[in-house]
Order: sequence, then structure tokens, then C-alpha cells
Amino acid sequence: KYPTAFSPTLLANYVTKIEHDHKQILAEKNETLPTSLIRSPNIHAPLAILLECFAPSVHGSDAAKKALIMQLVGGTEKVLASGTRLRGDINILLVGDPSTAKSQLLRATMRAAPLAISTTGRGSSGVGLTASIGHDTETGERRLEAGAVILADRGVVCIDEFDKMSTGDRIAIHEVMEQQTVTLAKAGIHATLNARCAVLAAANPIYGQYDINKRPQENIGLPDSLLSRFDLIILTLDDINAVKDQAIAEHVLHLHRRSGISSADTNTISDNQDTSRIAWFQNRILFAKYQIQPKLTDEARSCIANLYAELRSRADDRTLP
Repeated sequence: KYPTAFSPTLLANYVTKIEHDHKQILAEKNETLPTSLIRSPNIHAPLAILLECFAPSVHGSDAAKKALIMQLVGGTEKVLASGTRLRGDINILLVGDPSTAKSQLLRATMRAAPLAISTTGRGSSGVGLTASIGHDTETGERRLEAGAVILADRGVVCIDEFDKMSTGDRIAIHEVMEQQTVTLAKAGIHATLNARCAVLAAANPIYGQYDINKRPQENIGLPDSLLSRFDLIILTLDDINAVKDQAIAEHVLHLHRRSGISSADTNTISDNQDTSRIAWFQNRILFAKYQIQPKLTDEARSCIANLYAELRSRADDRTLP
């Protein structure tokens, strides 16, 4: 008797590597940013130039942009002699009023990050974020199917509308944000998968508008166990200011006017020049992430410890749950 099922066989004569080595990318794209594309008065300040290249369509929000740039660079991952691993990725939560460019900042991060996976609160589930057990249609055997955080290993996972996610689905990422692993024990499969990624989430306040008279925990409406896993919570408020509103309106109109205009205008940056700035920004982020190994000095360690103790001593306006 002949078998009714045959094992699949793949014959190939050429293989293309999809994942590139970051060191090779740095060697191939050692680009310099032309001085004509820099509007900052201090062209020797690296962070000022990076701020200008990151999310140029968003007016203002310099503090949020600095935090997102630091998230792309990340910290220094450490493995102690005892085997304990200290994560170097930074988890950030954007919370604020509607129409404060939270989604635009997420898209800018996805565009600038070497590896980024996007998802939404309503369009994702717990198994979709971590991993699920599926059946192979040909062999009938069970197999693991990776979720968003596993696919974003060594990258960034962006979750928009984080407040719309159900409570059961949010519990699934607790282990990911702290231990950066996904542990599965289902259908006879026991596995631990790496999810070494930074989490960037955006959420709206539970009251629609942010109430400055309440604590951040009361406005966000997320459990304290989840808020404690975010290293930084950024508040984006919609302040009514005539001067600020005028500047935002002029910036938006300038973006619409710039579309389709050649680079002959000295006050206008063409799309090709904008692409060059993004390529240079990605190269600098990779260089800072993989080529620079910062060392924590005794003075910096003492300063951080004192600031943390002072922050914990505040009982009324503390930012940690």
C-alpha cells in the first residue's frame, strides 16, 4: 500500500538572506547629512539634529520625541555572573488627549526603527501578541505560531489604542515586558521563546479628556501591575494657546503646501531630501545602538539613586503606582 500523504520537499538553487547584519548595514550606509538639510542653529548638537529628523510632520512635542529616540537607541543589556539578565529595552506609554499626534509618533517610530511590528488594541488578542498552537495541514502535527512580540525580537512593537484591549489580552504581555520571554505549556508543547523587544503603546484617558486634577493612574485606567512595567509614561495634553495653535496651523499648512513642490524653493525640503534625512537617522541610531557601550560612573549612579529615593518619598504626586 502506498502512503496517502507525502512529505513536502523544496528544491532551491538560490537563497537570498532577508535579515541583514547591522554591522554590515553600518559599513554599507556610512552616510553624512548635508548641512543644507539642517535647520537647527547648533549643527554640532547630535540630539538636536536627531530631533529635527525624527517625525518632522509633528510640530513640537520635543520631550516625547527625545524619549522615543532614546527608546530606539535602547539601554545596555547586562548578564550577571549568576545568570540573571537585565533588560536594556525601554517600554514607553503615550497617554493624552485626542488629536495630540500619538499615532503619528508611533508611525514615525515604526519608520525609523530597523525592526518594528505594529498592532492595535482591538485588532489583537493575547495569543496574537505572544504565540499560539496551530495544526499543520499536511502532517497534522501541532506547531507553534509566533505572535507580534516574538516577531519583533530585538526590535520595537507598537500597540495603538492600548486602552481598547481587553483585560485578558493585556495580561498576556506582562511577562513580555518584564522578563522578555514567552512561556507556553499547551497541547503537550512546553517552550520558552525570546521576546526581547521594546514596547511602545498609545492610549486615551478613560474620561475622554485628561483631567489634570487627578493622578495619572486615575486618568489612564490601567492596572498598577501593568503600569509599573512601563519605564516612562508620557502625557500629551491639548492646551488651548493662541500662539501655539497658530504655529501648529502654519506647520500643517506648510506640509500640505510642500507636497509636489520642487526643491528649488530654499524654504522647502523635497521628498528626496526627506528620504535622505531618514536614511541618515536610521544609520545614526544603529551606530549608537550597536557601536557605543556607555559606562555608568559613580557620580551618575549616586545621582540616579538620589532622584529615585526623592521620587518615592513623594506621597501625593508620585508617578509610580
